[in-house]
Amino acid sequence: MTRTRDVATQGGLVLLNTTTFSAQSTVSFNNVFNATYANYKVMYNQTAQSATSEIYLRLRNAGADRTTSVYFNSTQGLNYLNATVNSTGLSSVGNLNIGYIGYGDQNRNSLDFFDPFDATQHTVINGNANGTTGAGSPFAANTGIFYQNLNSNDGFTIYTGAGTISGTIRIYGYRN
Repeated sequence: MTRTRDVATQGGLVLLNTTTFSAQSTVSFNNVFNATYANYKVMYNQTAQSATSEIYLRLRNAGADRTTSVYFNSTQGLNYLNATVNSTGLSSVGNLNIGYIGYGDQNRNSLDFFDPFDATQHTVINGNANGTTGAGSPFAANTGIFYQNLNSNDGFTIYTGAGTISGTIRIYGYRN
């Protein structure tokens, strides 16, 4: 028996946006979240950084960052060189540390955004990172982010605390 599939009705990821940037302190995305998809994946591939600093994320709507103190974040990381476990927790801050990816040059982060556009649900973001620290030590980190307000968010900003970043960001919609 031969089976055929209607690919359009199958679940999976749909590429919505690819942006490559160089020597920027801030990279913003507007109108990438909408009612078409409930959940999104963001792949952040950092290729260079001019200063040792963490990388942060804010949600956006109508072209403006959401800077009020309603973000909650927890990160746990493991430094491969000395097996040190790093744990941080931030509450009610206007920005989010999206892991330890900001300490080195070539770092990767995968972020899953749950219900960012749905104003009846809290936006939740889960992330995983791998890369190197400023001292050249490999690391891995997991981040959980909770946005307390019930708002519709149509985008996000990634920015550095100091210097500039370069890389590529790809945004996908999860097709149910």
